[in-house]
Amino acid sequence: AGSAVAAGSAVAAGSAVAAEAAVAAEAAAATEAAPATQAPATVEAAAVEAERMAATRAAHDAAADSAASVSETIARGDMCGFPADSVGFLDPGHIHTAVVPLPDDLRADDLLEYRYGSETAGWSDWRTARIPPPVGDRSAPPLRFLVFNDVAMSNALLFDNKCPPWCPAGLSFASDYGENSTKLPRWLEAEDAHLALLIGDLAYAIGFAADWDFFGSQFERSFTRWPLAVGMGNHERDWPATGDAFGNMAKDSGAPLVLMRGCGCGRAYQ
Repeated sequence: AGSAVAAGSAVAAGSAVAAEAAVAAEAAAATEAAPATQAPATVEAAAVEAERMAATRAAHDAAADSAASVSETIARGDMCGFPADSVGFLDPGHIHTAVVPLPDDLRADDLLEYRYGSETAGWSDWRTARIPPPVGDRSAPPLRFLVFNDVAMSNALLFDNKCPPWCPAGLSFASDYGENSTKLPRWLEAEDAHLALLIGDLAYAIGFAADWDFFGSQFERSFTRWPLAVGMGNHERDWPATGDAFGNMAKDSGAPLVLMRGCGCGRAYQ
């Protein structure tokens, strides 16, 4: 069951990236967003309802186990304040979650092959992930995991939109981080691990949806190689009066009031 959940997490990450990219062009529309319980009233509706994911040990095995996903999204009403609940709202697409039944004979370190998509919207390439060792089994191979942070992305033209308010080293900052995030996907894809932890400061998007889209596209292949857990850094979290335990008044996230938890509308944060 744990392996199934892990596989579902990895698949959902890639599917969410694809869904977000598909709706980014509609982000500036002035119409109200659909309630979070509704599927998009467009071609994506069929894709969301028919979303399937497959997992198999044998490459492209026609008998692969599969599971339909459950999707959810966030609407303007889930935001906590201006501008996120009005002119600043951008449709984030849908997050898809599925738990895929796995073969009973899978063992620690076996490779699992999976894909995500649908017959309507098309399928991703086949991805691989490695089965982790059972908890408490000292005879199994050791658990291997990656930890990294402060990733950024290499879209320098968009990256430059943060100078000001936050660009401590001028344009060289964008250049250095662009180089880092160009090399990082190759390093990650070369690693062999059971899971990965991205512990904060992801795209440095600072409120710009196009930067998030570029970040997702750049790292999709890396982030679908293992179950990936993501934490929030100051560039995802910090904004005045959002409940920081230390009373931090920094604006490093560039996203005012989006992440408040204590105002009764914390779905976006969760």
